[in-house]
Amino acid sequence: MPGLTLGDTVPDLEVETTHGKMKLHEYIDDAWVILFSHPGDFTPVCTTELGMMAAYADKFAEKGVKLLGLSCDDLHSHLQWIKDIEAYNNGNKVKYPIIADPKRELIWQLNMVDPDEKDPQGNPAPSRTLHILGPDKKIKVSFLYPASTGRNLDEVLRVVDSVQKAAKYKYKVATPANWKPGDPVVISPSVSNEEAKHMFPQAAAVVVVVGGWQEQDGWYWWVVQECEWSIYRVDTWHWSGSSGRGSPRGTHVGMMGLGAIPLSSQILRGKHYTCRTQMYIINS
Repeated sequence: MPGLTLGDTVPDLEVETTHGKMKLHEYIDDAWVILFSHPGDFTPVCTTELGMMAAYADKFAEKGVKLLGLSCDDLHSHLQWIKDIEAYNNGNKVKYPIIADPKRELIWQLNMVDPDEKDPQGNPAPSRTLHILGPDKKIKVSFLYPASTGRNLDEVLRVVDSVQKAAKYKYKVATPANWKPGDPVVISPSVSNEEAKHMFPQAAAVVVVVGGWQEQDGWYWWVVQECEWSIYRVDTWHWSGSSGRGSPRGTHVGMMGLGAIPLSSQILRGKHYTCRTQMYIINS
């Protein structure tokens, strides 16, 4: 579906909300914002979601994130619905604004339309869209759920941590699969050794590396495990030699001594084997 996507600047729309009129860019200011839409007021899944947003509001605020909801009903309906949301969710107050869009104009401008769902009158219904907006007013992450599936706010929190971590290091780090706050992050291969040491001065100077060679798809890989240290890097080594022993060529970061990579008898004469480059850092 055409419309806003990753990297686009959210339009500076003037909107009516339960907190009064506002311009989107003024509301974002220099903060992170979660802008999320719902198919309709008083619907059961939407009620649970807005209630959980209220319950998680303090967790998002700790990360410098504002919340901004949107539903295709008028302000009077929103204000009545908030009473139900708070009653259902053990009294957690809905302190964030909810945009009214009774003419269903904003959902098109914000790319929040479900291509399949229709309301009882046959009008397009909003999807369960969630945009994470950066302080630069650009979309950093976009979730798109069907009306039948409620969102997992623990996952939203995790993704906020991930994109903020990447932004902190100017997108020179990335988070691997199933990453959680406190887990290692991957440093871009474009980052030099000197730049890495400057970016992460807290990394340990000496590390212990354990592992061994494994063969996969015709390549030999040196398998490394983390062992009570903060950072490690496995650089690319090209092994060759006519004596049956290997001679490494390349560079290595000071956190790992050359002696950690043995000249293995598994390296055969005239062969070339490579160990791929990776770098991780333990989050503080």
